Amino acid sequence: MTRRPVVLIIALTALFSGQALALGLGRIEVLSRLNQPFEARIPLIGVREGEADDLKVSLASQERFKQAGVEYTPYLTGLRFEVVSRDGATYVRVHNHDLLQEPYLSFLLEVRSASGDVVQQYNAPFDPPKP
Repeated sequence: MTRRPVVLIIALTALFSGQALALGLGRIEVLSRLNQPFEARIPLIGVREGEADDLKVSLASQERFKQAGVEYTPYLTGLRFEVVSRDGATYVRVHNHDLLQEPYLSFLLEVRSASGDVVQQYNAPFDPPKP
């Protein structure tokens, strides 16, 4: 093998491995029901060793909500976000101590990292509590 193809292979490997490790957000898992405090988990994808402590997770700005056409409701101001690393998985814990009385919650989540920002919309429907 000549030197040129080896350099090309190394460059392509570096390029694609960097893309494969880009920060991403998974599907929301809602753990609460209607008329309970909101509790959910959102997997963080592609978080590198030691990177979780440097992530900044928050509700997106009201301007971003407006741009996305998503309603910014008063309930959203009480949402709290926490990055959790447990048993080899890293996720965002989303919670609010106030009872959720609407059957549906929609919000924009923003994650800031050294490699860039990710904003994603989440829609969380709720089942009524079981009697």
